[in-house]
Amino acid sequence: MKTNNKNHSLLRHLLFMAALLIIMAVPVSAQAATQKTYTISSSNTRVYSNTGLTIGYGWIYGSDEVTINNIYTNYCKVTYPAGLWRTKTGYVLTKALFTATSGTTYTAKASVKTYKRPGGASYGTIYKNDKVLVLGTSGSYTQVRYPVSSGYKFAFVTTSDCNAYIKNTPPTPVPDGNIINGTYLIRTRLNNKCLDVHGLGTANGTNIEICSYNGGNNQKFNVTHVSNGWHKIIDVNSGKAIDVTGGVKGSNVNVQLYGWNGTDAQLWKFVGAGNGYYYIQNKLGYYLDVYNNQTADGTNVMVYSLNGGKNQQWKLEKTSISTASTLCITGNTAPGTLIQGSGFTVKGTVSSNYKISKITVGIYTTSGSSVSTKTVYPNAYSYDINKIDSYIHFSYCKAGNNYVYKVTASDSKAANKLLQSTTFSCIAKPAPNKTITVFRQQDSRWKYVKYGYSDTAGRTQAYLGYGDSGNVGSGCGVLALTNAVYYLNGTFIEPSVIATYSLRNGYRVNGVGTSYGLYSSFANNRGSTYGFSYAGTIYSWSSLKTNLNKGYVAICGKKGHIMAIVDYNASTGKYLLLDSVPSSNRGTSGTGYVWATQSYLQNTVGIRSTFYTLKSNR
Repeated sequence: MKTNNKNHSLLRHLLFMAALLIIMAVPVSAQAATQKTYTISSSNTRVYSNTGLTIGYGWIYGSDEVTINNIYTNYCKVTYPAGLWRTKTGYVLTKALFTATSGTTYTAKASVKTYKRPGGASYGTIYKNDKVLVLGTSGSYTQVRYPVSSGYKFAFVTTSDCNAYIKNTPPTPVPDGNIINGTYLIRTRLNNKCLDVHGLGTANGTNIEICSYNGGNNQKFNVTHVSNGWHKIIDVNSGKAIDVTGGVKGSNVNVQLYGWNGTDAQLWKFVGAGNGYYYIQNKLGYYLDVYNNQTADGTNVMVYSLNGGKNQQWKLEKTSISTASTLCITGNTAPGTLIQGSGFTVKGTVSSNYKISKITVGIYTTSGSSVSTKTVYPNAYSYDINKIDSYIHFSYCKAGNNYVYKVTASDSKAANKLLQSTTFSCIAKPAPNKTITVFRQQDSRWKYVKYGYSDTAGRTQAYLGYGDSGNVGSGCGVLALTNAVYYLNGTFIEPSVIATYSLRNGYRVNGVGTSYGLYSSFANNRGSTYGFSYAGTIYSWSSLKTNLNKGYVAICGKKGHIMAIVDYNASTGKYLLLDSVPSSNRGTSGTGYVWATQSYLQNTVGIRSTFYTLKSNR
């Protein structure tokens, strides 16, 4: 067979040019696995249909997570959500997504929280030993790429965390601090909480932690110079020293209370960290460190190699030794004007430098008669009075009267000390005067809006209002939110908007219906647009009554159907139920709503005692 050399030469030339074009088109960062991110700005980002970025194609919203297909110097090819279950692919400016297109890879030395964008919401966690690509900075944040189960995420971490736990770049300490012998509070730079001997303990081995300031002598330390810049740190309450457990030299070694013995495990140097803070170095070579940057009361304190994080920086605050009782209440709430029949949440922590023997929380008339009280005997240095909230019945108060809410406590130095006294009034709930509007699933405006599938296999299309064989569609969970918000603040949310959000975020479960997780998610991400926010999930009718009396509304459900309870009338003891599918079985036929008692709603309608509450921001 005769070959055509000219054609073969042309073919070889075309193959060479194709290979050259492929080489020239290699992106700055090759994509070996799925990579996801959010735009750096929370504002909408323009998407284009061409690489020249001249032909507008759509928008990426601040709440959209996008998939990175290719990264080039000036533009990126991305796939982004486009409504319902659809996605679109287009091009955006590289600088809209990235602070840099190249960087250096490090191995994380500890867990680090990540954020969707600088100052934005949490995105995930980088774990110890993850390989992390560090890109550029934006303000006080640094952009990174880190591995997740499905590929990679691009996200932001605080630059201080990046330096301390990813780059592992220890700071250069400034000269040693000139500490004057005296009594000090030692506060962490994380959140100003105090170095604290757990539970006012005095035994060898008692743990050292951080805790909110309470005035106790277990948060006060005598710092005394021993020699050559080394100090001993002695707990005022016990007279014992802060000690590295077992005298072990290394990171992650615990710190404890122990009798003074003058060993290296008990000698400390104050190394300047700037801005009035110190690194507190043990003579064994490691630094006082709050575990994993955590901030809760009771977080452990240990020693660790120097990394410069805020959890290794401490401020010394001069103080005096307490001999009198420090009995007090902090974080407490105070009732104002209450509507008859409503509740109020008792909160506050009673604490003292001596063990608390008795606490009484109660409601009294202005003449001193008890209305509802509870006494406990903690035998502890602190007590959270929210533990007895269920025993204090503000619903016993009658309209037209004033009352006094009091908290008293006793310890070995103070008897029946009045910690709080608040006068409040009780008023009758105004009669409902709202026009009751109920939007129905079979309204022609949204009856045929597609809403997932009515079977788990995804074969039978479902709609908000239309169902086959004369059945109603699957949109009760959507319309319940529309009805609740409209009653709450008069704002109408188009059901198709809620349906789109539900589908895009996985709250429509095929063959089942709408997941209750929709309500907190929509409120948290879109609620500001419609003037409302999520008030929490509650699990009792008494809590529901309290929330309704505050002006909140609630989403509720029975088997196979979701509705809204939006009001309570104390004079009749009835709740207002809104139903997007009016039914004589629920007493809502015709109007779409019913005023009904708890007993009727529970036993006849079948409403469960779980409520998803919303409050107005307007």
